[in-house]
Amino acid sequence: MTFKKSRWFVEVFLDGSTVRFWNGFEAITFDGETFDPLGDRFSPPDRVRLRSSLDSDTIKLSFDSSRQTDNSDTLGALLDSNIRRRQIRLRNVHYNASPDDGDVISDTYGRIRSTPDTISPGGEPQLDVEIESGSLVYLERRMQTRSPVNQKEAFPDDKGFDLAKVLEGKVLAWRTKTVKSGTVEVSAAETDDFFARKLAIGEFATEGTFVAHFTGKQQLKHWFRVFAIADCRIEQLNKVWINGNLQVNTALAHGVRTLVRLPNDKGENRCWITFYDGRHNQNADSELVTYASEWTSNHRLRGVAYVVIEHQWDDDLPEAFDYKFAGKGARFYDRRKDSTAGGSGSHRLTDPSTWEYTTNRMVVTDHYRQGIRIMPPSFTAGGADPSVYWFGVGESADAIPYDEFKDLADLCDESVPLKAGGSQKRYEVHGILSADDDHKKNLEKLASGMAARAVDQGGRIVFRPIRSQSVVMTLTDGDLSSTEDSVYDPTGRIDDMVNAVEGRFVDPDQDFASTDYPRVVNDTYVAEDGGDLIVGTENADMDISGERAQRVATLKLNFSRRVATLEEVFLSSKVRGLKASDWFSRESSLRGIPSGKTFEVDEIERRKDGTTKILAFEVDPDVDAWEASNAVDLSVPPYIPPSQIIDLTTPSITITPFSYTGGGAEVPAVRLDNADYDDFIGDEIVGEFGLHDGAGGITGESATVTFPGNIQTLEGLIGLPPSTTFAIRFQSRKGERVSAWSSFQTFTTTSVYRSGTSGIADSFVGQNWGATASENEASNDYAPFGENRLYHTRFYKLAGFWSGSGASGTPGEVTANTSAGLRYIRYQQLGMTAGTYCFAGASPQRPLLACVPGQVVHASFVASASNCNSLSTYISFHDSAGNTISQVIGDEITSGLSYPLANRLKRPSVTAVAPAGTAFVRCDARARSAAAGTVSVYLAEPVLMFLPTLNSTPPPFQEGRDYDDGSDVTGENTAPAIYGQGALATRNDVGTAQIAAGAITNIDGNSDDGDTTLAAHAWTTVASETITTSGGKVLIIVNAVPIVTTAGLTYPRCDARIMRGGTVIRPAHTTAFPVYDGASGMLAGGAYCAIELDEPGAGTFTYSLQLMATNGAGSGTLETRKANSKSITVAELKR
Repeated sequence: MTFKKSRWFVEVFLDGSTVRFWNGFEAITFDGETFDPLGDRFSPPDRVRLRSSLDSDTIKLSFDSSRQTDNSDTLGALLDSNIRRRQIRLRNVHYNASPDDGDVISDTYGRIRSTPDTISPGGEPQLDVEIESGSLVYLERRMQTRSPVNQKEAFPDDKGFDLAKVLEGKVLAWRTKTVKSGTVEVSAAETDDFFARKLAIGEFATEGTFVAHFTGKQQLKHWFRVFAIADCRIEQLNKVWINGNLQVNTALAHGVRTLVRLPNDKGENRCWITFYDGRHNQNADSELVTYASEWTSNHRLRGVAYVVIEHQWDDDLPEAFDYKFAGKGARFYDRRKDSTAGGSGSHRLTDPSTWEYTTNRMVVTDHYRQGIRIMPPSFTAGGADPSVYWFGVGESADAIPYDEFKDLADLCDESVPLKAGGSQKRYEVHGILSADDDHKKNLEKLASGMAARAVDQGGRIVFRPIRSQSVVMTLTDGDLSSTEDSVYDPTGRIDDMVNAVEGRFVDPDQDFASTDYPRVVNDTYVAEDGGDLIVGTENADMDISGERAQRVATLKLNFSRRVATLEEVFLSSKVRGLKASDWFSRESSLRGIPSGKTFEVDEIERRKDGTTKILAFEVDPDVDAWEASNAVDLSVPPYIPPSQIIDLTTPSITITPFSYTGGGAEVPAVRLDNADYDDFIGDEIVGEFGLHDGAGGITGESATVTFPGNIQTLEGLIGLPPSTTFAIRFQSRKGERVSAWSSFQTFTTTSVYRSGTSGIADSFVGQNWGATASENEASNDYAPFGENRLYHTRFYKLAGFWSGSGASGTPGEVTANTSAGLRYIRYQQLGMTAGTYCFAGASPQRPLLACVPGQVVHASFVASASNCNSLSTYISFHDSAGNTISQVIGDEITSGLSYPLANRLKRPSVTAVAPAGTAFVRCDARARSAAAGTVSVYLAEPVLMFLPTLNSTPPPFQEGRDYDDGSDVTGENTAPAIYGQGALATRNDVGTAQIAAGAITNIDGNSDDGDTTLAAHAWTTVASETITTSGGKVLIIVNAVPIVTTAGLTYPRCDARIMRGGTVIRPAHTTAFPVYDGASGMLAGGAYCAIELDEPGAGTFTYSLQLMATNGAGSGTLETRKANSKSITVAELKR
C-alpha cells in the first residue's frame, strides 16, 4: 500500500514580497513557487473549519522560535516584518511524489490577527500566529467615504467634498433684514464623521447627505443647498419630496436647472432643482460657481450623483426644508453581454460607458464582487486614476465561474406569474448598499433577496439559492472513520424552525416607506407543531414587491423545516471534494437507508489527523415549491397622497369688533370665533393684521398674533385705536409647516376709548400722576428735562467725536484723563495770538443732532482753562444742508477759570430756541486767549439736550450715551423712544438715500389674455405701456405665448424684441423653435418671458413688446400666427 503525505503550505503577503514556507525539511516547488522548509519548527493547525455562510473562523499556527536569530532565517524575517492584518493563504495537500500532482484538501484564505511569542518556564519559545480565516477577510478594503481625501484618490483636482465639514454648523443669513420679518438664519447639522458612500440599485429612495450650502443673490434671498444622492452614475432621478410633499414626479434632466412648485408659493417661482447624474466627467454647477464664491469650477463631484436645491425667501413659505429623493440607480456590467468573458456583446468590466441599468440580483452581485469602476481606463484628466473603485470586493473573475454566474443570473430573470395576472422577474434588487457595511453584510443582503445563502467554500464564495441542486457524491458506511461516533438528530436545528414568516418590504406606492407584507403561514406546519404559531421575521429591505417578498419568505419558511442533522467523521481522502453547502447522498444499511437520503453540508472541519468531520442537515426538495396562488393580497392601508397626509387646513375664523370694559376703562377689542376648533390639527393659528388698504389687503407694516387653534371663542387685540379699519387673515402652523392663508377680512374698531378715574390711567406701567392731572395742576416745575443727546460724554472714544479749532494758531494734542473721579478732555491750541478765540467741542463728524424749529435746546460744560480770560458755551443751528443759520452764545465766565475741574465750580451754559429752517444743532465751548501762546481748555460733563417748551431752567447733569448713533433723534418721550420704531419715524420727507436699493417709485402695466394676430415676416406690437420717470432706471418685464405653424416639415419661428418708442433696447431674438406638431406640420410656440433694464433718463416713455412670425428656412407657408396671454410691466427704480 502507498501512503500519501500530508503537508501544509503557507504564504504570507508583505509589502513588495511574499514569505513562503512549508512543514517539509527541504525547499520545494509547488504551484510554480519555491517554499522554504521549516520542518518540525512549524506545527499545522489542528483543524480548519468552514461553514455554509460567510462567517470567519480562527486558525492557529505554532512555530518553534528558539532558532530564529536574524532576518536571514525565514521565521526571523517574518517576525521582523509588520505582519499584523497581512494576507495569508494556507493549503493542506495530500500527495505521493509531488504536491503539484496531489489533492488540495483545504485551501484557506485570511489575515493574521496576532503573533504572541511565548517562553514558558523550562520550555522552548513558541510563536503563535492567529489567523482570521475567510475570503472576505482576505480581500478586506477600508471604508469609502464622502470625504475630500477619498474623492481626490480618484479625482485629485476635484474639490467637491472639501466644504462639507467647513460648512456644517455654519450659520448663514438667509435674506437680509426687513422691518417686518428680520433676518432668518439657517445652518446644517454637525456630524462627527464623513458619510459613507452609497451605491443606488434599481428603484431607490434616499434623503441624501449634506455637501454644502450658501446664501446669495439680491439681499441674500436665495439659499443654495447641495446634497449627495449616490456615489455612482444613476439612471434617473424622478421623484423629489420637499417637507413630505411630492413636488417632482418626472425624470429630471442632467445639469438642467428646473423650476419646482411649492405649496403656498402663490404661483411665484420660489424653488429650483439641478440634478447631476454622477458622470465621471461632469462639470461644476454653473449657478453655484456664479453666486457662491466658495464653490469653484473644481467642485465637480465627479462620479457622484447629486442635486443643487435653490430656495428663494418668501414669508408665506417655511424657513426649513427636508427632502427625499427617488429614482433609478446605477448601471452594471453583465458578463452575459461581454464577448470577451464568455458572453456575447459590448459590455466591458472596466468601461462604465458599456454598462446598462438592471435590477438582476446576480448581475449586481457579480459586478460588486469584481469591483465597480468609476471611470473608463482612458480617462486621466486632472490626474484621475481609473483603477480606483468605491464599491466591491475586488475578486478576480475566475473566482466566479462563468457557467455558475450565468445559471444564477438567468434564474433571476425567469418570469414568474402573479396572482392578479401578469408576471414579474423571479428575483430583483432595489435599494442602497452602503460602504460602511462590510462586504459580508452587503453580499448577504444581495443573497437574501434571491432566497440564497452566501457561502465561503475556502477561497471561493458561492451563492446557494433555495432550490434543488445536484448531489456531488455518495457516502457509505465504509467511508466513515472507525474511531468516531455517528450522530443523527431529528431535531438538531429545531431552534430555527418556524411555521409562519412576516416582515417588511419597501413600497414605492407608499413613498418608499417600509411596509408590512402579508404574513405567510403554512397551516400544515402549524398543525404539525401542535397548533402553535411560530413566527419568524424576514425583511425584504432591498425589494419593492410585496408578492415577491412573500415568495422568498415562503422558501425560507420551508428551508427552516430542514431540522434533522447528521454529524459524522470521514476519511479526508473520501470527502476531499466536498464543500460547505454541497449536497451529498448518504447510504447506510446501519441506519436503514440503503437507498440513501440527501443531505446538505452545513459545516465541514478538516483535521490534522487526516479525517474530516461533517455536520449536515436533511433536505427535501419537494418543500421548496411556490405557486402564484399562494400569494396574499397586500394588507396595506388605502393609499393617501402625501399632500393629504400633511396639508394643514386653512382656518375658518370670524372677526367681531366689540368694546371691552373692565377696571373702569372701555377700549376697542375683537372677538375671534373659530368654526373648526374641534378638528384643528397643528400647534397654533397665526393671524397677520394691519391697516386696511381700501382694496381688501394691508397697507404699511403688518403685525402678527398667535393663539391656540382648539379654542372656539377668543377675545383679544384689546387696545386697538378706535374707529379704525383693519384687515386680517389667518393660517394654521404645525412645526415648520403652514397652511394656505385665508382670505383677508376687514373690521372697524368701536369708537369708544375711555379711561375712568384716577387710579386707572396711572396704574399703567410707567404712568405717573400727570396722566389724570388737570391743566391747572401742571406747572413748569413738573416738566421733565430731556436726556443728554451727546455721544461718548466720558471721552473713552475721542476720534470722530471730540476735536478743536482756532481763529489763530494750530490745533494741538487732544487727550482724555481722569482727576478725582472726574473724566475730562483737554484741548490745546498752539501759537495763538492774544485776544483771539479757539473752539473746543463735538467733532464735525458727529455733532449734528436733528432738531426742528421751535425746540428749546440747552448746552453746558464743566470747564477750566489756562492762558484764557473768557470762556463760554455756544449753540449753532444748521439747515438740512449743514449750513449755519445762527449761533447763540451763553454768558461769558471771566474769573475763576483756573479752579480745579473736579470742584465743578464753573459750568458755562446756554439755552436757545431753534429758529425757522433749523434741521440740526451742535454745541461748543469758546475760549479767548489771554496772551500769545498756547491755550489749554479742560471740559467735563458735556450736555446737549432738548427742554420742554418755556422751561429755561438749567437741568442737572446726566450722562450721555457711550455708544454710537442710534435712532433716538428728537427727545425723551417722543416717537423715536418707542420700542421698535423705525429710522423714518420723525422725518418730514424721504429722499432717495432712505429708499432701499432697487425700490420701486412707480409701476405701471397691463395684460391681455386674448389672441393677437401676428404679421408674417413683420413686427407686430402685442403689448405696450407708458411711464413717466424722474431719472431712475426702468425695469421692463414682458410675457407672451406665441404660436406659429407651417404646413409640411418646414421651420416656423417666432422672434421677439423690446422697444422704447422707436428705439430697440433688446435686440431681436428667437422665442420659439420648431417641433413636429404631431399631425402634418411644424409648430413653434410656448411661454415667453423677458426682463430688461433701461436707463432712459427723466421723461415720458412708451415701452412695447413686438413679435414677428417667420420661417427660418425660407420655405413653407405660414399658417397659424398668433399670440395670447400678453403682458407688460414697467417700473422705475430709485438708487
